Amino acid sequence: MAATQDLNENDLVDRNLIGIPIEPFALSQVGHPRCKPPPSRTVCSRLTGPRR
Repeated sequence: MAATQDLNENDLVDRNLIGIPIEPFALSQVGHPRCKPPPSRTVCSRLTGPRR
């Protein structure tokens, strides 16, 4: 799982010339980030909270 903070509110993860994010980001596992996200069938999370 990854989380990013969109500092300039353009709804994009801004990256430098070699593709590294220039805005704050976090990864849920220690290790090397992958070049692409894992398939959705291997990662599943359920988010719960108050209903509106």
